[in-house]
Amino acid sequence: MESKHVWTVMAIAIIAGISSALMVWWLASGVIQLYCALIGSIIIFGIVFLSKFRLAKVTRLGRSSLPIAANELRTRGYWVEEKEGHVNIRLTRWFSIDLVDQGSGPGRALAYKASATNDGWIIMMLSFFIWILAPLAAVLALYSIYLAKRFADAALISEPSVSEITMDPTRAKLIETLSEARQLADEAMRSARSNHQDLVAIMAVIGLVVGMAVYFVLFLMLPPSVSPLLTLGIGILVAILLPLGTSLIAGQKAREEVRQRRKWADKLDKALAREMVGKWPGDGEESSMELLFGAYDRLPDWMGDRKRAGMYRSPGTWMLIVFSIIFTGVTMLIGCVALLFDPIVGIASLLVSVLLLATCYYLYRSWKREEDEEEASIMLRFSSRFDSLQKAIETRLREL
Repeated sequence: MESKHVWTVMAIAIIAGISSALMVWWLASGVIQLYCALIGSIIIFGIVFLSKFRLAKVTRLGRSSLPIAANELRTRGYWVEEKEGHVNIRLTRWFSIDLVDQGSGPGRALAYKASATNDGWIIMMLSFFIWILAPLAAVLALYSIYLAKRFADAALISEPSVSEITMDPTRAKLIETLSEARQLADEAMRSARSNHQDLVAIMAVIGLVVGMAVYFVLFLMLPPSVSPLLTLGIGILVAILLPLGTSLIAGQKAREEVRQRRKWADKLDKALAREMVGKWPGDGEESSMELLFGAYDRLPDWMGDRKRAGMYRSPGTWMLIVFSIIFTGVTMLIGCVALLFDPIVGIASLLVSVLLLATCYYLYRSWKREEDEEEASIMLRFSSRFDSLQKAIETRLREL
């Protein structure tokens, strides 16, 4: 489809979603009627994010391959992330756009589709999880495709300005490298903040499982004269203290890490804005190259923050892992208790918990392998870009 068909797709998505919701409401009965909004929202969500649009007017950027398009967009100051098979450009905190190659040879052009940032996917997934809020995900999906079209019309279809065409190649390399360094620093900041939140969330889950275990153990071991409310209170206390204690102990270190990453992201952002208009650094400000050398030295730490932010970067995979862990703990606890009364049920529950544990391990290993490959790709790309910039500057200095 071409970009001009975006409004048609939005209309089809709305009509299909509302029609499906009304059909479920009229034809179903009882509790199923309550899920009519969820079903309609899922249909809108699917149509929006699966639709792909070819650029109606092919320009210099539209004929480019994905790597060239990514470099040109970085030169214009956009937030760009290169991934396998597509390029992702962040539009807002919640929404982004994916560029993909369509066709090959002289007839090749770029196509785009609406997408979301990690924050956006998390918000929409939580909306579906709390099914009564599912229409919110549908509204956000429709807004994302509107933003994608607006960006495509403004940044992809329009011709580049004269300043962009005549920009010095060395300055273009500098801007591209600064743009990527700023992006990596900002991702590290968000990842460091997410790491602390993820740790508290994981400890909350562990606290819930441990609290339940403590309650059942005390309930079985203590004499009947002991009040059940006391054992329940002890279990609840354990479930609360574990995440609370973790938050208090790790919170100070996490806040300092976030502050340092934010400081670097702000400095790189200011340097990028300065280079975009060709200004010199002010008194007391570090030069762009000094900042890039500092960013290059800190890159391994930033990538470590990025890798640890599993729930933030891959919310879908990690939600499956977390739910698998919860069900593993619950079925294992049920199996241990059932062994005392019905060995067959107990053994069956323990076998199910082993299968769930194997599923957790498989999901984690798959995610870790993908993260390792992506980290190596990012490190190689940034190192190559940084080395190319240094060589370009050395060549320019020799020419003076």
